[in-house]
Amino acid sequence: MKNLAFAALCMGSLGLLACGGSGGGNNPDSGIIIPGADGGTGGGDGGSTAACNPSAQSGCSAGEKCTYVIEQTTPTVLGHTDCAADGTVALGGACTRDANGVDDCVGGTYCSGSVCTEICGTTPDTCPMAEACVQYSGLFEDADATGLCNPECNALDPSAACATGEACFINLGSGKATCATPFLDDPEEKTGAGTCAANPGTQDCNCVHLNGCAAGFGCVLLNDSMNATGNVCTFFCDPENNGGPTCSATEAIGAGPSFSCRQIMTFYSDAMDVDPAIGMCVNPTTWAGYCGGCADVNQPICNADPCCDNDPATTDIPDCPA
Repeated sequence: MKNLAFAALCMGSLGLLACGGSGGGNNPDSGIIIPGADGGTGGGDGGSTAACNPSAQSGCSAGEKCTYVIEQTTPTVLGHTDCAADGTVALGGACTRDANGVDDCVGGTYCSGSVCTEICGTTPDTCPMAEACVQYSGLFEDADATGLCNPECNALDPSAACATGEACFINLGSGKATCATPFLDDPEEKTGAGTCAANPGTQDCNCVHLNGCAAGFGCVLLNDSMNATGNVCTFFCDPENNGGPTCSATEAIGAGPSFSCRQIMTFYSDAMDVDPAIGMCVNPTTWAGYCGGCADVNQPICNADPCCDNDPATTDIPDCPA
């Protein structure tokens, strides 16, 4: 498992809030998903300093590939994007890394979790159907908008796509969700609900990383409706009551019947690409009257304006006025 820097938008009622940086010294085997500082690049310095382009596989000589070369593994993993001898292991094959920190995958793929995985660009997403391009902390951070393809998933039914031990986490910016291993911060960092010490990563527990929550939860809810300083975990629920997860205490530890399932795409005005069938459990008292700018199936006060986007390919959401 590599260390994802799966970028996410951190939003409030007045627009974007700055998210934490990626912390490029993280262990790339820890499975940490970290929001990018601008909601799009997944950390780094926001610009490319790489000697070549890993997603386009350009800038190298014949017989070479553009890849990420590992310089050291302890105490932290460090590396850089550079040209290296091309490998022979094809996409999906088992891979290894030599003493110089270069894997044996063919150009255009990278050894992630001992498997050659496709290198991709995030803007636009260059991965094939049913996969999403996600960025990893400590990987291709010196290359602009570069990541690896991961299987997409449904936050309400992650078992359909995710492996055992993995959960489904949503990128609010792209609307796509991908499988990853939950990474729970130290219990002392969890200062939200009283159940957090016993059940870290559950409803209203403080979180830093996008996958810093337990399975079924996501680090996508602001920790305050007026003066947000960070994020808390929230349970993914079915706002349209189509038989999906609910905010009942038996499903969402730390939440309960008093919580309301709100559509994520309507809660945040900048998350229009999130599937309208995906919701999150919120405290209706804390967030009373909070509207992201469009209708919400479970919040009548927000039903004054319909949701819209400017993507002609989207058929279930009306286009915004010109």
